[in-house]
Amino acid sequence: MRLGNITFDCHDPGRLARFWAAVFGYPTGGSALDAPEEITRPLREAGLTDDDLASRGLAEDPTGAGPRLYFHRVPEGKRDEPRATGNGVTCRNAS
Repeated sequence: MRLGNITFDCHDPGRLARFWAAVFGYPTGGSALDAPEEITRPLREAGLTDDDLASRGLAEDPTGAGPRLYFHRVPEGKRDEPRATGNGVTCRNAS
């Protein structure tokens, strides 16, 4: 089995995409607005605007072997914390 795509809700998609690109050793990561045209073209054809793309981040393994990571900006925080802690996850405030 191969894990292809992982999506995260977050406050700062570009920053988180750059961080995880560095963790996985991917050469780039950041705003989806800066993604290669073969990625942005279908999104634009689906009706996404520059503002929509700027609110998303992407980190991708250029070889295709590792997972593609998507990050979506959401205004609210900690929405899923009760669900995560109910499954044995410990959450801590990083501030």
